[in-house]
Amino acid sequence: MSADTPPANARRISDFAARAALYGAPGETSIAKEVSGLHPVYRAIVEAAPSAVLATCGRWRGLPP
Repeated sequence: MSADTPPANARRISDFAARAALYGAPGETSIAKEVSGLHPVYRAIVEAAPSAVLATCGRWRGLPP
């Protein structure tokens, strides 16, 4: 690691408060899409994964098109 590269944990968001400090409150549409659990097949894949990536598409935070 070079002097210009921050340690990996410097970019880690470890709880909701840290996420909210960076991005603000989630929008209504995001909250409406929440689910309380994962399908067993998807859960097994997530549990076996060493890391995760989240991708989104579309308008950002409800901005006009």
